[in-house]
Amino acid sequence: MGNFNVIFNGFDLSTVMRFTDIKRKIGNERGVKVYDAPLFGVNIQDVTIGAKIIEVHFTLNNDDLEDLKHKLAGVFSTKIPARLSFSDEPTKYYMAIVVNEVDIENLARWFQKGKIDFLIPDGIAHAVDEEVVAFSQGVALNEIITEIKNDGTVDSYPTVKVTMPSDNNYIGIVSPNGVISLGNAERLDLTYVPMVSSYIRKFTANDTTKVGTSPTGDLAGGTFATASDGRVTLATKGPWDAKKWAGGYYVNAIADTNAGIGNLTFYSKFQLAFETGLMSQTGLIKVVYLDKNNNIIAMYEVHKASTVENKADFTMYYGGNMLRRYKSFSFVPSNGTGNPFRASTHGSIDFEKSGGDLRFFWFGKPYGIAVPELAEVAVAKVAVYIGQFGTRDLIPSHYVSILALKSMMAESVNRDVQNGVKTIFRAGDVLEVTSNPKSIKVNGQPRNDLYNDGSNFPTIPTGTSKLAIVGSSWLTQPLQAEVKYRKGWL
Repeated sequence: MGNFNVIFNGFDLSTVMRFTDIKRKIGNERGVKVYDAPLFGVNIQDVTIGAKIIEVHFTLNNDDLEDLKHKLAGVFSTKIPARLSFSDEPTKYYMAIVVNEVDIENLARWFQKGKIDFLIPDGIAHAVDEEVVAFSQGVALNEIITEIKNDGTVDSYPTVKVTMPSDNNYIGIVSPNGVISLGNAERLDLTYVPMVSSYIRKFTANDTTKVGTSPTGDLAGGTFATASDGRVTLATKGPWDAKKWAGGYYVNAIADTNAGIGNLTFYSKFQLAFETGLMSQTGLIKVVYLDKNNNIIAMYEVHKASTVENKADFTMYYGGNMLRRYKSFSFVPSNGTGNPFRASTHGSIDFEKSGGDLRFFWFGKPYGIAVPELAEVAVAKVAVYIGQFGTRDLIPSHYVSILALKSMMAESVNRDVQNGVKTIFRAGDVLEVTSNPKSIKVNGQPRNDLYNDGSNFPTIPTGTSKLAIVGSSWLTQPLQAEVKYRKGWL
């Protein structure tokens, strides 16, 4: 089998061995459970399709075979399935793990032959390329639909991505195997008119006031820079000492004197980027909600102070009689999935105040606390502080690689007019529903709480089928969506 390549776990086996035979059986192991029929034969109780075994026969021709065996042992030593591909199937790959002993027969000191057994636990050959299909308008304005052709031999497990054109309370994804229902369909209101007073739609140096003192005692002589996409970063950290953070502090005043009092719920959502490139980097960002006298009502803080470990802290604070810490969470601020503020995701956080009830947010979960002394205190200002520790510079070896306020919004919602209904999805929110492994995310953050019991995550059967998405009936603009999936073959 000249010019034949087998790549496993990122290693091209053809660089060290020659293949003499590849045995890929038709289909997979099949298990059939039967029981005796009343008169003749049997009745089938259950049919299962099991794993697949691929046998790779090879020869080794090398002057140093023992060292080569140790090298191959390291390649084969995986505890979870790794990617396996063959050059005669360039558009497919398997997820495999080596089982049994790799037997070697000595034909000469420098020439040996053997066999590798690759177990394919799911028994499927997966397509290398993902299929991406867009949706088009359905019969109703709140419905979109698409036709999908799956010419594989097994069902595919898709990821459906939906972008909200406006406020929305419900998403239903209809597939041949049923419906997954997210949100609250009972909150549909054909005469829905959101009574919203918008305060902040962006947070830039032109829309805010630079303040030289921070309510938390941080040095605030620095300045911000605003990119063309609205991203706000620290340009200069200003005067510093060896004991405090130093940076810029900007405040955006709110005109409404009743925001967050009575029926006027104050709501704010912002997006952060906080991602390190080196363990030695440090940095700080705070989003602060203030009353008219610059007292803190609530505050979020993300900071990394350590120069010897890649750990950052996300902390919630609330005011009232005094400033108190509410909740704190640690995370690794790298580009991994454990960082909700990595550059590749939305990094969305929100905050809500209704009288004395405050609602914070972290990693897909809300956290609420009642602070009675804040019931009649309005949110008058929204402020942002971005800084670096005083003795450290804004250089790559010192300062967090990506530290920015990407967006900011704030508004008041009149609960009386909305009959207590708070929209679940905001305009611009991106919902992602993944069937394998099962997950629900909004703006890149887990929201499995949206799942309604009895729902079925979508699958794409073989052949031609349709997938539909339905939103709240009051939608005046069509949903935007796409579905991604990989074909598979037994």
